[in-house]
Amino acid sequence: IDLVRIALNYEDVGLLPKILNQLNSMGYDVAINLMKATLFSPGQIIKLFDKIDLKKIKYFYIADSYGNCRMNFLKALCKSIKKSKYEFSNIGFHAHDNLKLAKKNALFLKNQNIGMIDTSVFGMGRGAGNLKLEDFIQEKKKNNAQKKMIFNFIQKNFLSLKNEYKWGPNKYYKYAAENFIHPTYVQR
Repeated sequence: IDLVRIALNYEDVGLLPKILNQLNSMGYDVAINLMKATLFSPGQIIKLFDKIDLKKIKYFYIADSYGNCRMNFLKALCKSIKKSKYEFSNIGFHAHDNLKLAKKNALFLKNQNIGMIDTSVFGMGRGAGNLKLEDFIQEKKKNNAQKKMIFNFIQKNFLSLKNEYKWGPNKYYKYAAENFIHPTYVQR
């Protein structure tokens, strides 16, 4: 394990210094994952950056917990980051796909030179699922052997898992995203 990612609620930022000191002393790189990021304005997110000793973390993730991140939010956030002292190379993005915008959003952020974008095989993830690795790598022109290997892996291992656990976009997760209802509520 090289990197530990901490899921952070905005109001819990005061708990971070002790956790960061402990993880840093153990030699881990740390990523902070701001959950429910679309509830906050870009200005609030920059203020959160200001409250964290960013020298102690490798990445600060924007987590689209509701799966409702839209392009206007990302453009405004990028504009705020460009005006700030912070670097895109230290920003990460974790997308849920409730509105089927995860790939579009990730490609936009990739073009902004964001530091890290999360994907998962076959979109495996809570609720509507995450940005699909196989969709994201389709954008690459090269490495067809890698693509074929991933698709074979999905066929062999993930189709049955998806049938069993039933993640992926549906009308309930779409409604939840549009109304800022957390996916866990929909699952229950």
